[in-house]
Amino acid sequence: MFDTPPELRDKAELHGHQLDYRNVAEFFAGDKSLFDELYRNRKYVPGGNRIVGVSVDFSGSVNEMDTQVALTAIARAAQLQGDNFTAAGFTTYAGGPTDSRTQLITGPTEQFKMEHNSVVSAHGKTPLANGVDTTHRLLASNNATEKIMFVITDGKPNRSMKKSDWPSNSVASAEKAIEIAKTNNIAVIGFGVDDVDEDVMEKLFGHDGYVMTDSDDLAEELLKTYNTKCSTIR
Repeated sequence: MFDTPPELRDKAELHGHQLDYRNVAEFFAGDKSLFDELYRNRKYVPGGNRIVGVSVDFSGSVNEMDTQVALTAIARAAQLQGDNFTAAGFTTYAGGPTDSRTQLITGPTEQFKMEHNSVVSAHGKTPLANGVDTTHRLLASNNATEKIMFVITDGKPNRSMKKSDWPSNSVASAEKAIEIAKTNNIAVIGFGVDDVDEDVMEKLFGHDGYVMTDSDDLAEELLKTYNTKCSTIR
């Protein structure tokens, strides 16, 4: 039987050489339960067979609360299944809408925590290609044998990758990012939320590669897809 190679994972502990700045801030803000998690040490642990990555739209029309609920639900489900989890958001700078930005939510070497949701902030445009590319790289850094990416968006891509060899058209740029991920054995499933054009979703993810949902049902649809499809989609 194939054994997944061990991988380096960050573990919060009482002692160490590297402060966990997020936990330190929460501790001094009043969360005393983090007393024995103020340091972060990197250790080899057995690698999981699967990792789930979420690339999530942070554009201005996104429902922040529903997005946070969905992220928490899929992260906890992955944890219960023994799967690794990583997530990143994509938007544009508030002061410069042409500049795409991705925001790490949970890295592939750390455990999801509720406070990770604090980075979810709806503003800007929809650089979907950047989001997929970033999540692709996060997944690629993990040793799992099965890699799945959920891409959550409520709008048509309207910012392209700023690279000379990439299409200038935003939808074509997103298509290329998704195709590259698939070529590298990552299953990519899209979630079109609320008023997103289904024709765009089909163009990006293929006729059977996406789910349409309302934002208040997003968590349920994510879990349904995770539980019934993620072990078979390639």
